[in-house]
Amino acid sequence: MNSKKERVLVVEDSDLVMDLLHDILDPYFEVDTAVDGVEALEKLDRGEQYDLIITNHIMPRIDGEEFIRKVRERLPSIPIVAFTYNGWGDSLILAGADAIIPKPFRVLPFIRTVRNLLGYDETDEELIRGLFRKKRDDG
Repeated sequence: MNSKKERVLVVEDSDLVMDLLHDILDPYFEVDTAVDGVEALEKLDRGEQYDLIITNHIMPRIDGEEFIRKVRERLPSIPIVAFTYNGWGDSLILAGADAIIPKPFRVLPFIRTVRNLLGYDETDEELIRGLFRKKRDDG
């Protein structure tokens, strides 16, 4: 594993889901958050640098599709993962998302998708070990 942690931006309006995603991603990445697409775009416009963006589909002020299109205008090659409910994934892919994660989601396929988009190829065992690494280190 790299000594440098990639930076991931999570765009999610639910505090509960945001906390869950932060806990899942934190062993692997430096995690930054935004409560909606407007706040996330402001971070990008200020020059914040990320290696990957994870966004929700349904959010206040700007929905996931519009957010993804605006990110693609600014950062055409950044990997984007979008959470959605079944049946809405095609519109997010057309907007520019690289991967769709249906809600409710399973942790292992989610983290595998994110890691694969950043060029990692790990076994399930390695991914599971990574998820629990921080808990062991903190304990």
